[in-house]
Amino acid sequence: MSAVSLLLQNSMLTQSRAYFRTGATLDVEFRIRRRPDGKILWIHDRGYPVRDERGRIIGIAGISTDVSERKRAEEDLI
Repeated sequence: MSAVSLLLQNSMLTQSRAYFRTGATLDVEFRIRRRPDGKILWIHDRGYPVRDERGRIIGIAGISTDVSERKRAEEDLI
């Protein structure tokens, strides 16, 4: 991810990893700073663990969506 610098604290990253270790789903919004222009983007991230036939977590599937326009519209309403 050399093009993006996450604006998340280590505790947020640790919390995200814990979701998948326990088998829970992840549904969070966070900001990232895009390089080289420094523009801030809001991301909505959803994910869940993928399990094998024995129920063991073998991967992660999910989607990340840029919700920056929605966030700007929400701020304009305030």
